Amino acid sequence: MRTETKVIVLVLLLGYTAYAVGAVAISSLGAGSGSGSGFGAEQADDLEWELDEADETAPEFERTIQFANTSGESGIDYESSSKEALRATQSMMSDAGVYVTDHDGDGTPDVLLVGGDEPVLFENENGSFTETDSIPSIDGTVRSALVFDYDGDGLDDLLLLRMSDTPVLLENRGGAYDRVDGAFDVELDVPMGAAAADYTGNGCLDVFVVQNGDWRDERPNGLREYNVSDGADNGNRNYLFRGTCSSFETVTDGGIEGTRWSLATSFVDLTGDGRPDIHVANDFNRDIVYYNQGDGTFERVELGDRTNRNGMSSTIADVDGDGHPDIFVTNVWFTDSIQQRLDDTTFRIRGEGNNLLINNGDGTFEERAETYGVDRGGWGWAGVVADLTNDGELDLFHTTRHMTFEFADRRFSDREVTLIHKAYPFFQYPAVWEGTGDGFESVSARSAGFDVTDGRGVAELDANGNGALDLLVANNDGEFHLYENEGATGNAVVLELQRNDTVTANGASVEIIDGDERYHRFVHSNSDYLSQGDQRVHVGVGDADSVTVRVTWPDGTSYRYDDVRTNRTLVTDPSGTFETRP
Repeated sequence: MRTETKVIVLVLLLGYTAYAVGAVAISSLGAGSGSGSGFGAEQADDLEWELDEADETAPEFERTIQFANTSGESGIDYESSSKEALRATQSMMSDAGVYVTDHDGDGTPDVLLVGGDEPVLFENENGSFTETDSIPSIDGTVRSALVFDYDGDGLDDLLLLRMSDTPVLLENRGGAYDRVDGAFDVELDVPMGAAAADYTGNGCLDVFVVQNGDWRDERPNGLREYNVSDGADNGNRNYLFRGTCSSFETVTDGGIEGTRWSLATSFVDLTGDGRPDIHVANDFNRDIVYYNQGDGTFERVELGDRTNRNGMSSTIADVDGDGHPDIFVTNVWFTDSIQQRLDDTTFRIRGEGNNLLINNGDGTFEERAETYGVDRGGWGWAGVVADLTNDGELDLFHTTRHMTFEFADRRFSDREVTLIHKAYPFFQYPAVWEGTGDGFESVSARSAGFDVTDGRGVAELDANGNGALDLLVANNDGEFHLYENEGATGNAVVLELQRNDTVTANGASVEIIDGDERYHRFVHSNSDYLSQGDQRVHVGVGDADSVTVRVTWPDGTSYRYDDVRTNRTLVTDPSGTFETRP
């Protein structure tokens, strides 16, 4: 049995400042006017001293990450419910979701957008998107979605998760979708995302759904209390559904327990035993890992106090290059003086930043966000850990909430807000880091081509097929921004793994070998905050013209492909047959 003391070790803090935000009272957009803060001169001096100490004048890291907002030319014309149309804290949560799928099987990533009157699928042709009528009309409010091949026919199917209703399974029949009646029999409450894997080993994908509480009617028990036990936590329960390749059965004896305010999840083998485990990022409580026991049940383990923050993403990548999946979780970070100001309000916040959980190789973790330089990212939401420059190093991007530090009857002065934004741009812009081989260096998001946005979801995809990953961001103002990658100068390899009748692609692992360099990727399903990226495997390899590829499937079968040309797509399946596409 694992214990909490095994899970997150080596990083101990003396004391823990637990703060939770009065999100109802914070305005997300517009600096406003006026200068009265209601705070004392001593506090103002402390804030200015802290900002003066910020490393805002240091030479900027010589970056290569560069993007351009091409939303106006992309053809994506879709608007989700803006926050003005939503109630109070519900407006902060956003309804905008973005999911990448190849709906017609042509090898080009299309996108499903949710949050408007109806979900809409946009077909992609070389970076130009066209709205389709492929999806039938759906009753109710679609809160989130999942892209997966539930029936093993090689086409992406869709699971639409509705508020206070049963999920809707849409089977892909050659690019058009038909509703599968009776596939799910459980009425969900506030489903925020889902992930899929074959945890039973029967060749059929199973589905895990995470749920949040309903901010319209209640607040988390952990909003003002740091230590909230399982029995005292509220929110809604998460669900595991066992797949039969034609339908899904609700699992009641699998060890999935408790009610939480969950926001993201990953379904991936964390221990290296060949069985997919489940990570859950929780708001206002500790994260959870469900370890697959191989008998149809999971061992439920709470991660340590360092994860008791506001987890809003679950992003899997081999950050330290040891071949094991690590987990990046976005959270909230504020300076000490800002936290002190917030502590003067009715509410308090857990403002200690992002988590980077480095895998010890056995599914236990060390918290290393500060060591790798990615703990400070403002108010983070969905994240991407991928090679955005094709130089062979993983980079990191996450959306952020636009903070103007306005509160119900008191506020930071305009001058103070200006100082904060100058010293810490991620309170206005997304958070961006470039990989350096032994960590990450912060990059100016504005200089890298990103706009001031109130971001929530984000999905990576190669929209124009040039071998570089682009980013599609869902914003809380109802708009979607497509950022085209203009800074990727290296070569890349893309792998498309196709399942067969008995072995799924979910759970496969990929190793790219270029001389002494090794790059590891994991074919898995995850749901960041209201978003899901491309399921194809993208690996930047710098100036390499050819590489060796090793693919290991969930059943243990492994194939090696030598002299694979870069800037190609390798398509393969569990039988080992393969082809390359330009």
